[in-house]
Amino acid sequence: MYCGVCGSQIPDGSSFCPNCGSKVEVKVVQQPAPQPIPAPNIPMDPIPAPNIPTDTISVPEITIDTDISVDENKAAQEAAAQEAVARAAAVAQQAAAEAERKAAAERAAAEAEAARIAAAERAAAEEAERKAVAERAAAEAEAARIAEQERAARAAQEAAAQQAAARAAQEAAAQEAAARAAQEAAARAAQERAAQQAAAAAAVQAAQQAAQPIAAPQPAAQPAPAQAQAQPQAGNTAMPQYQMINGHYVLVPKQLQQGGAVYTGSQASTQTAKKPLGVAGGIAAITVILSLLAIGGGIWIYFRNLGNDKFIFYNLLSTISYPLYLLLGACIFMKTKDYDHDFAAPAMAVSYTLIAFPKVMDLIARPTSYLRYIPNSFEKWAVRCVPLLLILGLLMIIGCASAMYPKKLNAANYAQKALSAKALSGINAVVSFAALLSIAYFDLWDDTLKPLIDNFKVVSKTDFWWLTIGTYVFYCLAMILGLCMFIAAGGKFRRSLTQK
Repeated sequence: MYCGVCGSQIPDGSSFCPNCGSKVEVKVVQQPAPQPIPAPNIPMDPIPAPNIPTDTISVPEITIDTDISVDENKAAQEAAAQEAVARAAAVAQQAAAEAERKAAAERAAAEAEAARIAAAERAAAEEAERKAVAERAAAEAEAARIAEQERAARAAQEAAAQQAAARAAQEAAAQEAAARAAQEAAARAAQERAAQQAAAAAAVQAAQQAAQPIAAPQPAAQPAPAQAQAQPQAGNTAMPQYQMINGHYVLVPKQLQQGGAVYTGSQASTQTAKKPLGVAGGIAAITVILSLLAIGGGIWIYFRNLGNDKFIFYNLLSTISYPLYLLLGACIFMKTKDYDHDFAAPAMAVSYTLIAFPKVMDLIARPTSYLRYIPNSFEKWAVRCVPLLLILGLLMIIGCASAMYPKKLNAANYAQKALSAKALSGINAVVSFAALLSIAYFDLWDDTLKPLIDNFKVVSKTDFWWLTIGTYVFYCLAMILGLCMFIAAGGKFRRSLTQK
Protein backbone atom coordinates (compact mmCIF):
# COMPACT_ATOMS: atom_id res chain seq x y z
CA MET A 1 0.00 0.00 0.00
CA TYR A 2 1.06 3.59 -0.53
CA CYS A 3 0.24 6.72 1.43
CA GLY A 4 -2.13 9.06 -0.35
CA VAL A 5 -0.38 12.16 1.09
CA CYS A 6 3.32 11.52 0.87
CA GLY A 7 3.30 8.55 -1.44
CA SER A 8 5.44 6.46 0.88
CA GLN A 9 4.93 2.69 0.90
CA ILE A 10 3.20 1.52 4.02
CA PRO A 11 2.54 -2.02 5.22
CA ASP A 12 -0.75 -3.59 4.26
CA GLY A 13 -3.44 -3.11 6.86
CA SER A 14 -1.83 0.06 8.45
CA SER A 15 -4.22 2.92 9.36
CA PHE A 16 -1.60 5.76 9.52
CA CYS A 17 1.38 6.54 7.37
CA PRO A 18 4.63 6.03 9.31
CA ASN A 19 6.27 8.84 7.32
CA CYS A 20 3.78 11.69 7.52
CA GLY A 21 1.39 10.35 10.16
CA SER A 22 -1.69 10.96 7.99
CA LYS A 23 -4.57 8.54 8.21
CA VAL A 24 -4.72 6.15 5.41
CA GLU A 25 -8.16 5.51 3.95
CA VAL A 26 -8.40 3.05 1.16
CA LYS A 27 -11.64 2.89 -0.74
CA VAL A 28 -12.10 -0.32 -2.57
CA VAL A 29 -14.44 -0.04 -5.50
CA GLN A 30 -16.08 -3.35 -6.05
CA GLN A 31 -16.87 -4.03 -9.68
CA PRO A 32 -19.76 -6.29 -10.39
CA ALA A 33 -18.46 -9.73 -11.29
CA PRO A 34 -19.26 -10.78 -14.85
CA GLN A 35 -22.00 -13.32 -15.14
CA PRO A 36 -20.60 -16.76 -15.98
CA ILE A 37 -21.42 -17.99 -19.49
CA PRO A 38 -22.68 -21.57 -19.48
CA ALA A 39 -20.28 -23.77 -21.42
CA PRO A 40 -21.71 -26.20 -24.01
CA ASN A 41 -22.12 -29.71 -22.81
CA ILE A 42 -19.27 -31.09 -24.90
CA PRO A 43 -16.72 -33.49 -23.51
CA MET A 44 -13.41 -31.69 -23.58
CA ASP A 45 -10.23 -31.33 -21.67
CA PRO A 46 -10.29 -29.07 -18.58
CA ILE A 47 -9.52 -25.40 -19.37
CA PRO A 48 -6.76 -23.88 -17.22
CA ALA A 49 -7.67 -20.83 -15.13
CA PRO A 50 -6.81 -17.44 -16.69
CA ASN A 51 -3.42 -16.06 -15.71
CA ILE A 52 -4.48 -12.67 -14.22
CA PRO A 53 -1.54 -10.56 -13.02
CA THR A 54 -1.74 -9.94 -9.29
CA ASP A 55 1.34 -7.68 -8.91
CA THR A 56 0.86 -4.55 -6.87
CA ILE A 57 0.47 -1.30 -8.71
CA SER A 58 3.33 1.02 -8.06
CA VAL A 59 2.26 4.54 -7.12
CA PRO A 60 4.65 7.27 -8.12
CA GLU A 61 6.21 9.05 -5.35
CA ILE A 62 4.88 12.57 -4.95
CA THR A 63 6.96 15.03 -3.17
CA ILE A 64 4.74 17.25 -1.04
CA ASP A 65 6.00 20.33 0.32
CA THR A 66 5.40 20.38 4.02
CA ASP A 67 4.73 24.01 3.84
CA ILE A 68 1.48 23.44 1.91
CA SER A 69 -1.57 23.87 3.94
CA VAL A 70 -3.73 21.12 5.23
CA ASP A 71 -6.45 21.82 2.67
CA GLU A 72 -4.13 21.42 -0.15
CA ASN A 73 -2.96 18.18 1.36
CA LYS A 74 -6.48 16.94 1.53
CA ALA A 75 -7.15 17.91 -2.04
CA ALA A 76 -4.00 16.19 -3.17
CA GLN A 77 -4.91 13.13 -1.21
CA GLU A 78 -8.34 13.06 -2.73
CA ALA A 79 -6.91 13.49 -6.20
CA ALA A 80 -4.40 10.75 -5.62
CA ALA A 81 -7.11 8.48 -4.21
CA GLN A 82 -9.33 9.15 -7.21
CA GLU A 83 -6.47 8.49 -9.58
CA ALA A 84 -5.67 5.26 -7.74
CA VAL A 85 -9.32 4.31 -7.84
CA ALA A 86 -9.41 5.12 -11.57
CA ARG A 87 -6.35 3.02 -12.18
CA ALA A 88 -7.80 0.15 -10.15
CA ALA A 89 -11.04 0.45 -12.08
CA ALA A 90 -9.10 0.44 -15.37
CA VAL A 91 -7.15 -2.60 -14.24
CA ALA A 92 -10.36 -4.32 -13.17
CA GLN A 93 -12.01 -3.47 -16.47
CA GLN A 94 -8.94 -4.72 -18.31
CA ALA A 95 -9.03 -7.97 -16.27
CA ALA A 96 -12.77 -8.34 -16.95
CA ALA A 97 -12.20 -7.73 -20.66
CA GLU A 98 -9.38 -10.22 -20.64
CA ALA A 99 -11.59 -12.76 -18.82
CA GLU A 100 -14.43 -12.10 -21.25
CA ARG A 101 -12.03 -12.44 -24.17
CA LYS A 102 -10.73 -15.74 -22.79
CA ALA A 103 -14.27 -16.95 -22.14
CA ALA A 104 -15.18 -16.03 -25.73
CA ALA A 105 -12.08 -17.84 -26.92
CA GLU A 106 -13.05 -20.87 -24.84
CA ARG A 107 -16.59 -20.76 -26.23
CA ALA A 108 -15.17 -20.50 -29.75
CA ALA A 109 -12.79 -23.38 -29.02
CA ALA A 110 -15.67 -25.44 -27.60
CA GLU A 111 -17.85 -24.62 -30.60
CA ALA A 112 -14.93 -25.45 -32.92
CA GLU A 113 -14.38 -28.73 -31.06
CA ALA A 114 -18.10 -29.53 -31.27
CA ALA A 115 -18.05 -28.68 -34.96
CA ARG A 116 -14.95 -30.81 -35.39
CA ILE A 117 -16.58 -33.75 -33.57
CA ALA A 118 -19.76 -33.31 -35.60
CA ALA A 119 -17.72 -33.12 -38.79
CA ALA A 120 -15.79 -36.23 -37.72
CA GLU A 121 -19.05 -38.04 -37.03
CA ARG A 122 -20.44 -36.93 -40.38
CA ALA A 123 -17.20 -38.01 -42.07
CA ALA A 124 -17.35 -41.37 -40.25
CA ALA A 125 -20.98 -41.82 -41.34
CA GLU A 126 -20.10 -40.85 -44.90
CA GLU A 127 -17.10 -43.21 -44.82
CA ALA A 128 -19.31 -46.05 -43.53
CA GLU A 129 -21.89 -45.32 -46.22
CA ARG A 130 -19.13 -45.13 -48.83
CA LYS A 131 -17.78 -48.47 -47.63
CA ALA A 132 -21.26 -49.99 -47.76
CA VAL A 133 -21.73 -48.67 -51.29
CA ALA A 134 -18.31 -50.01 -52.25
CA GLU A 135 -19.16 -53.42 -50.73
CA ARG A 136 -22.48 -53.50 -52.58
CA ALA A 137 -20.72 -52.56 -55.80
CA ALA A 138 -18.06 -55.25 -55.17
CA ALA A 139 -20.76 -57.84 -54.44
CA GLU A 140 -22.65 -56.88 -57.60
CA ALA A 141 -19.41 -57.04 -59.61
CA GLU A 142 -18.61 -60.47 -58.11
CA ALA A 143 -22.13 -61.71 -58.91
CA ALA A 144 -21.80 -60.37 -62.45
CA ARG A 145 -18.39 -62.07 -62.78
CA ILE A 146 -19.81 -65.39 -61.54
CA ALA A 147 -22.78 -65.09 -63.90
CA GLU A 148 -20.40 -64.32 -66.77
CA GLN A 149 -18.30 -67.37 -65.86
CA GLU A 150 -21.43 -69.53 -65.76
CA ARG A 151 -22.52 -68.19 -69.15
CA ALA A 152 -19.04 -68.86 -70.52
CA ALA A 153 -19.08 -72.39 -69.04
CA ARG A 154 -22.50 -73.08 -70.56
CA ALA A 155 -21.31 -71.74 -73.89
CA ALA A 156 -18.20 -73.94 -73.67
CA GLN A 157 -20.34 -76.97 -72.81
CA GLU A 158 -22.69 -76.27 -75.71
CA ALA A 159 -19.72 -75.82 -78.04
CA ALA A 160 -18.19 -79.07 -76.78
CA ALA A 161 -21.53 -80.85 -77.24
CA GLN A 162 -21.83 -79.49 -80.76
CA GLN A 163 -18.27 -80.58 -81.55
CA ALA A 164 -18.97 -84.04 -80.10
CA ALA A 165 -22.16 -84.26 -82.18
CA ALA A 166 -20.23 -83.20 -85.26
CA ARG A 167 -17.52 -85.79 -84.57
CA ALA A 168 -20.19 -88.44 -83.96
CA ALA A 169 -21.87 -87.50 -87.24
CA GLN A 170 -18.54 -87.73 -89.05
CA GLU A 171 -17.79 -91.09 -87.47
CA ALA A 172 -21.29 -92.32 -88.33
CA ALA A 173 -20.82 -91.16 -91.91
CA ALA A 174 -17.45 -92.93 -92.06
CA GLN A 175 -18.95 -96.09 -90.60
CA GLU A 176 -21.86 -95.88 -93.01
CA ALA A 177 -19.44 -95.52 -95.92
CA ALA A 178 -17.44 -98.51 -94.65
CA ALA A 179 -20.67 -100.45 -94.21
CA ARG A 180 -21.74 -99.62 -97.74
CA ALA A 181 -18.36 -100.73 -99.06
CA ALA A 182 -18.61 -103.94 -97.04
CA GLN A 183 -22.13 -104.52 -98.32
CA GLU A 184 -20.99 -104.07 -101.88
CA ALA A 185 -18.08 -106.45 -101.33
CA ALA A 186 -20.40 -108.97 -99.64
CA ALA A 187 -22.90 -108.66 -102.48
CA ARG A 188 -20.18 -109.28 -105.02
CA ALA A 189 -18.88 -112.23 -103.00
CA ALA A 190 -22.44 -113.62 -102.70
CA GLN A 191 -22.93 -113.29 -106.44
CA GLU A 192 -19.66 -115.10 -107.06
CA ARG A 193 -20.59 -117.85 -104.59
CA ALA A 194 -24.04 -118.17 -106.15
CA ALA A 195 -22.45 -118.50 -109.60
CA GLN A 196 -20.04 -121.10 -108.27
CA GLN A 197 -22.85 -123.03 -106.59
CA ALA A 198 -24.94 -122.89 -109.74
CA ALA A 199 -21.99 -124.17 -111.77
CA ALA A 200 -21.36 -126.94 -109.24
CA ALA A 201 -25.03 -127.92 -109.20
CA ALA A 202 -25.08 -128.03 -113.00
CA ALA A 203 -21.94 -130.18 -112.98
CA VAL A 204 -23.46 -132.55 -110.40
CA GLN A 205 -26.68 -132.88 -112.37
CA ALA A 206 -24.74 -133.54 -115.55
CA ALA A 207 -22.69 -136.18 -113.77
CA GLN A 208 -25.82 -137.82 -112.36
CA GLN A 209 -27.50 -137.87 -115.75
CA ALA A 210 -24.36 -139.35 -117.30
CA ALA A 211 -24.14 -142.03 -114.60
CA GLN A 212 -27.80 -143.17 -114.72
CA PRO A 213 -27.66 -145.04 -118.10
CA ILE A 214 -24.58 -146.94 -116.88
CA ALA A 215 -26.11 -147.94 -113.54
CA ALA A 216 -29.45 -149.06 -115.04
CA PRO A 217 -28.34 -152.35 -116.63
CA GLN A 218 -26.68 -153.54 -113.40
CA PRO A 219 -29.84 -155.10 -111.83
CA ALA A 220 -30.35 -157.26 -114.97
CA ALA A 221 -26.83 -158.67 -114.67
CA GLN A 222 -27.46 -159.82 -111.11
CA PRO A 223 -28.28 -163.49 -110.56
CA ALA A 224 -31.80 -164.68 -109.85
CA PRO A 225 -31.31 -164.88 -106.04
CA ALA A 226 -30.50 -161.18 -105.93
CA GLN A 227 -33.68 -160.36 -107.83
CA ALA A 228 -35.59 -162.57 -105.46
CA GLN A 229 -34.67 -160.11 -102.75
CA ALA A 230 -36.79 -157.48 -104.34
CA GLN A 231 -37.68 -154.33 -102.51
CA PRO A 232 -40.87 -154.52 -100.48
CA GLN A 233 -43.66 -152.01 -100.74
CA ALA A 234 -42.53 -148.48 -100.07
CA GLY A 235 -45.40 -147.90 -97.68
CA ASN A 236 -44.70 -150.99 -95.60
CA THR A 237 -42.53 -149.80 -92.74
CA ALA A 238 -42.60 -153.10 -90.85
CA MET A 239 -40.15 -154.80 -93.23
CA PRO A 240 -36.56 -153.84 -94.00
CA GLN A 241 -35.89 -152.33 -97.38
CA TYR A 242 -32.98 -152.19 -99.77
CA GLN A 243 -31.57 -149.36 -101.79
CA MET A 244 -28.96 -149.09 -104.53
CA ILE A 245 -25.77 -147.39 -103.29
CA ASN A 246 -22.74 -147.24 -105.57
CA GLY A 247 -24.09 -150.10 -107.69
CA HIS A 248 -24.88 -152.44 -104.75
CA TYR A 249 -28.07 -153.21 -102.87
CA VAL A 250 -27.73 -152.25 -99.18
CA LEU A 251 -30.18 -153.16 -96.42
CA VAL A 252 -31.72 -149.97 -95.08
CA PRO A 253 -32.59 -150.12 -91.36
CA LYS A 254 -36.10 -149.38 -90.27
CA GLN A 255 -34.90 -146.24 -88.50
CA LEU A 256 -33.89 -144.72 -91.87
CA GLN A 257 -37.33 -145.23 -93.38
CA GLN A 258 -38.47 -141.64 -92.81
CA GLY A 259 -42.22 -141.69 -93.38
CA GLY A 260 -41.87 -144.45 -95.95
CA ALA A 261 -39.21 -142.63 -97.98
CA VAL A 262 -36.30 -144.60 -99.38
CA TYR A 263 -33.02 -142.83 -100.17
CA THR A 264 -31.81 -143.63 -103.67
CA GLY A 265 -28.48 -141.85 -103.44
CA SER A 266 -29.61 -138.74 -105.33
CA GLN A 267 -32.85 -137.52 -103.78
CA ALA A 268 -35.79 -138.67 -101.70
CA SER A 269 -38.78 -140.28 -103.31
CA THR A 270 -42.05 -138.45 -103.84
CA GLN A 271 -43.56 -140.18 -100.79
CA THR A 272 -41.45 -138.07 -98.37
CA ALA A 273 -43.55 -136.44 -95.64
CA LYS A 274 -42.72 -132.82 -94.85
CA LYS A 275 -41.54 -132.04 -91.34
CA PRO A 276 -42.33 -128.44 -90.39
CA LEU A 277 -40.08 -126.76 -87.88
CA GLY A 278 -42.90 -126.02 -85.42
CA VAL A 279 -41.63 -123.52 -82.82
CA ALA A 280 -38.80 -122.38 -85.06
CA GLY A 281 -41.30 -121.63 -87.84
CA GLY A 282 -43.42 -119.48 -85.51
CA ILE A 283 -40.34 -117.57 -84.34
CA ALA A 284 -39.35 -117.06 -87.97
CA ALA A 285 -42.79 -115.57 -88.73
CA ILE A 286 -42.43 -113.13 -85.80
CA THR A 287 -38.92 -112.26 -87.02
CA VAL A 288 -40.34 -111.42 -90.44
CA ILE A 289 -42.94 -109.09 -88.86
CA LEU A 290 -40.36 -107.31 -86.69
CA SER A 291 -38.03 -106.93 -89.67
CA LEU A 292 -40.84 -105.36 -91.72
CA LEU A 293 -41.57 -102.92 -88.85
CA ALA A 294 -37.87 -101.99 -88.63
CA ILE A 295 -37.73 -101.48 -92.41
CA GLY A 296 -40.83 -99.28 -92.29
CA GLY A 297 -39.34 -97.20 -89.47
CA GLY A 298 -36.07 -96.82 -91.38
CA ILE A 299 -37.92 -95.64 -94.51
CA TRP A 300 -39.91 -93.14 -92.42
CA ILE A 301 -36.74 -91.80 -90.81
CA TYR A 302 -35.03 -91.47 -94.21
CA PHE A 303 -37.83 -89.45 -95.81
CA ARG A 304 -38.30 -87.35 -92.67
CA ASN A 305 -34.62 -86.36 -92.70
CA LEU A 306 -34.46 -85.99 -96.48
CA GLY A 307 -35.71 -82.39 -96.52
CA ASN A 308 -34.59 -80.56 -99.64
CA ASP A 309 -31.90 -83.11 -100.49
CA LYS A 310 -32.11 -85.19 -103.64
CA PHE A 311 -33.69 -88.61 -103.31
CA ILE A 312 -31.16 -91.37 -104.02
CA PHE A 313 -32.39 -94.95 -103.91
CA TYR A 314 -28.98 -96.24 -102.86
CA ASN A 315 -29.07 -94.03 -99.72
CA LEU A 316 -32.52 -95.39 -98.87
CA LEU A 317 -31.29 -98.95 -99.41
CA SER A 318 -28.29 -98.38 -97.13
CA THR A 319 -30.61 -96.96 -94.44
CA ILE A 320 -32.73 -100.12 -94.33
CA SER A 321 -29.94 -102.60 -95.17
CA TYR A 322 -29.60 -104.14 -91.69
CA PRO A 323 -33.28 -105.05 -91.15
CA LEU A 324 -33.42 -106.07 -94.84
CA TYR A 325 -30.74 -108.71 -94.17
CA LEU A 326 -32.86 -110.03 -91.29
CA LEU A 327 -35.98 -110.13 -93.46
CA LEU A 328 -34.24 -112.05 -96.24
CA GLY A 329 -32.68 -114.51 -93.77
CA ALA A 330 -36.01 -115.20 -92.05
CA CYS A 331 -37.79 -115.67 -95.40
CA ILE A 332 -35.14 -118.14 -96.61
CA PHE A 333 -35.38 -119.97 -93.28
CA MET A 334 -39.15 -120.34 -93.64
CA LYS A 335 -38.59 -121.94 -97.06
CA THR A 336 -36.44 -124.72 -95.54
CA LYS A 337 -39.01 -126.43 -93.29
CA ASP A 338 -38.32 -129.90 -94.66
CA TYR A 339 -35.08 -131.65 -93.69
CA ASP A 340 -35.48 -134.19 -96.47
CA HIS A 341 -34.82 -131.70 -99.25
CA ASP A 342 -31.25 -131.50 -100.44
CA PHE A 343 -31.24 -127.69 -100.39
CA ALA A 344 -32.42 -127.43 -96.75
CA ALA A 345 -29.00 -127.40 -95.04
CA PRO A 346 -27.25 -124.98 -97.46
CA ALA A 347 -30.27 -122.67 -97.40
CA MET A 348 -30.22 -122.61 -93.58
CA ALA A 349 -26.52 -121.72 -93.70
CA VAL A 350 -27.31 -118.84 -96.06
CA SER A 351 -30.15 -117.72 -93.77
CA TYR A 352 -27.86 -117.76 -90.72
CA THR A 353 -25.25 -115.77 -92.64
CA LEU A 354 -27.77 -113.07 -93.58
CA ILE A 355 -29.08 -112.72 -90.05
CA ALA A 356 -25.58 -112.57 -88.54
CA PHE A 357 -24.15 -110.32 -91.26
CA PRO A 358 -24.88 -106.93 -89.54
CA LYS A 359 -22.77 -108.00 -86.56
CA VAL A 360 -20.05 -109.66 -88.64
CA MET A 361 -19.64 -106.70 -91.02
CA ASP A 362 -17.16 -104.88 -88.77
CA LEU A 363 -14.91 -107.95 -88.65
CA ILE A 364 -15.17 -108.43 -92.42
CA ALA A 365 -14.42 -104.75 -93.17
CA ARG A 366 -11.21 -104.57 -91.09
CA PRO A 367 -10.17 -108.03 -89.91
CA THR A 368 -6.53 -107.15 -89.14
CA SER A 369 -7.23 -104.26 -86.74
CA TYR A 370 -10.24 -106.06 -85.29
CA LEU A 371 -8.29 -109.17 -84.38
CA ARG A 372 -5.16 -107.30 -83.31
CA TYR A 373 -6.98 -105.19 -80.70
CA ILE A 374 -7.20 -106.90 -77.29
CA PRO A 375 -10.01 -105.61 -75.02
CA ASN A 376 -9.18 -104.74 -71.42
CA SER A 377 -12.58 -105.30 -69.79
CA PHE A 378 -15.24 -107.99 -69.67
CA GLU A 379 -17.81 -105.68 -71.27
CA LYS A 380 -15.59 -105.08 -74.31
CA TRP A 381 -14.85 -108.79 -74.54
CA ALA A 382 -18.57 -109.58 -74.43
CA VAL A 383 -19.26 -107.15 -77.29
CA ARG A 384 -16.21 -107.88 -79.40
CA CYS A 385 -16.54 -111.67 -79.34
CA VAL A 386 -20.06 -111.65 -80.83
CA PRO A 387 -18.87 -111.71 -84.50
CA LEU A 388 -16.48 -114.56 -83.74
CA LEU A 389 -19.27 -116.51 -82.03
CA LEU A 390 -21.58 -115.97 -85.00
CA ILE A 391 -18.92 -117.16 -87.46
CA LEU A 392 -18.31 -120.22 -85.26
CA GLY A 393 -22.07 -120.94 -85.27
CA LEU A 394 -22.11 -120.71 -89.07
CA LEU A 395 -19.26 -123.21 -89.26
CA MET A 396 -21.25 -125.59 -87.05
CA ILE A 397 -24.26 -125.36 -89.39
CA ILE A 398 -22.01 -126.06 -92.38
CA GLY A 399 -20.53 -129.02 -90.49
CA CYS A 400 -24.00 -130.42 -89.77
CA ALA A 401 -24.97 -130.00 -93.43
CA SER A 402 -21.81 -131.77 -94.58
CA ALA A 403 -22.33 -134.66 -92.17
CA MET A 404 -26.02 -135.29 -92.86
CA TYR A 405 -26.18 -134.42 -96.53
CA PRO A 406 -28.46 -137.11 -98.10
CA LYS A 407 -26.13 -137.97 -100.98
CA LYS A 408 -23.41 -139.03 -98.53
CA LEU A 409 -25.69 -140.86 -96.08
CA ASN A 410 -25.98 -144.66 -96.01
CA ALA A 411 -26.69 -147.40 -93.50
CA ALA A 412 -23.03 -147.99 -92.76
CA ASN A 413 -22.02 -144.52 -91.59
CA TYR A 414 -25.35 -143.11 -90.42
CA ALA A 415 -24.75 -143.57 -86.69
CA GLN A 416 -21.30 -141.99 -86.71
CA LYS A 417 -22.46 -139.00 -88.74
CA ALA A 418 -25.56 -138.58 -86.61
CA LEU A 419 -23.45 -138.35 -83.45
CA SER A 420 -21.14 -135.80 -85.09
CA ALA A 421 -24.12 -133.74 -86.31
CA LYS A 422 -25.67 -133.75 -82.82
CA ALA A 423 -22.41 -132.48 -81.29
CA LEU A 424 -22.07 -129.73 -83.92
CA SER A 425 -25.71 -128.75 -83.41
CA GLY A 426 -25.15 -128.46 -79.65
CA ILE A 427 -22.09 -126.23 -80.16
CA ASN A 428 -24.14 -124.07 -82.54
CA ALA A 429 -26.85 -123.68 -79.89
CA VAL A 430 -24.29 -122.67 -77.20
CA VAL A 431 -22.43 -120.06 -79.27
CA SER A 432 -25.67 -118.68 -80.75
CA PHE A 433 -27.14 -118.33 -77.26
CA ALA A 434 -24.00 -116.52 -76.03
CA ALA A 435 -24.20 -114.07 -78.96
CA LEU A 436 -27.92 -113.66 -78.30
CA LEU A 437 -27.31 -112.71 -74.65
CA SER A 438 -24.66 -110.15 -75.60
CA ILE A 439 -26.90 -108.52 -78.21
CA ALA A 440 -29.91 -108.52 -75.86
CA TYR A 441 -28.02 -106.91 -72.98
CA PHE A 442 -25.58 -104.48 -74.58
CA ASP A 443 -27.49 -103.46 -77.73
CA LEU A 444 -31.12 -103.64 -76.64
CA TRP A 445 -30.92 -102.87 -72.91
CA ASP A 446 -27.68 -101.04 -72.09
CA ASP A 447 -27.51 -98.87 -75.24
CA THR A 448 -31.24 -98.32 -75.92
CA LEU A 449 -33.80 -99.00 -73.21
CA LYS A 450 -31.77 -98.12 -70.09
CA PRO A 451 -30.74 -94.60 -71.33
CA LEU A 452 -34.37 -94.04 -72.34
CA ILE A 453 -35.62 -94.96 -68.86
CA ASP A 454 -32.91 -92.98 -67.02
CA ASN A 455 -33.24 -89.80 -69.16
CA PHE A 456 -36.83 -90.04 -70.32
CA LYS A 457 -37.55 -86.33 -69.73
CA VAL A 458 -34.56 -85.31 -71.85
CA VAL A 459 -35.12 -87.87 -74.60
CA SER A 460 -38.86 -87.21 -74.81
CA LYS A 461 -38.19 -83.56 -75.74
CA THR A 462 -36.68 -84.67 -79.06
CA ASP A 463 -39.02 -84.70 -82.04
CA PHE A 464 -40.05 -88.20 -83.13
CA TRP A 465 -37.82 -89.81 -80.50
CA TRP A 466 -40.13 -92.82 -80.40
CA LEU A 467 -39.60 -93.42 -84.12
CA THR A 468 -35.81 -93.71 -83.88
CA ILE A 469 -35.81 -95.76 -80.67
CA GLY A 470 -38.72 -97.96 -81.79
CA THR A 471 -37.03 -98.74 -85.10
CA TYR A 472 -33.81 -99.80 -83.35
CA VAL A 473 -35.77 -101.87 -80.80
CA PHE A 474 -37.58 -103.76 -83.59
CA TYR A 475 -34.24 -104.33 -85.33
CA CYS A 476 -32.64 -105.74 -82.14
CA LEU A 477 -35.65 -107.96 -81.43
CA ALA A 478 -35.61 -109.29 -85.01
CA MET A 479 -31.92 -110.22 -84.70
CA ILE A 480 -32.47 -111.84 -81.29
CA LEU A 481 -35.45 -113.88 -82.53
CA GLY A 482 -33.50 -114.79 -85.67
CA LEU A 483 -30.86 -116.45 -83.51
CA CYS A 484 -33.57 -118.05 -81.35
CA MET A 485 -35.17 -119.73 -84.37
CA PHE A 486 -31.85 -121.39 -85.23
CA ILE A 487 -31.52 -122.62 -81.64
CA ALA A 488 -35.07 -124.03 -81.84
CA ALA A 489 -34.36 -125.62 -85.22
CA GLY A 490 -31.18 -127.18 -83.83
CA GLY A 491 -33.16 -128.72 -80.96
CA LYS A 492 -35.69 -130.14 -83.42
CA PHE A 493 -32.85 -131.55 -85.54
CA ARG A 494 -31.18 -133.20 -82.53
CA ARG A 495 -34.47 -134.81 -81.45
CA SER A 496 -35.02 -136.18 -84.93
CA LEU A 497 -31.53 -137.69 -84.98
CA THR A 498 -32.10 -139.24 -81.55
CA GLN A 499 -35.38 -140.82 -82.68
CA LYS A 500 -33.73 -142.33 -85.71
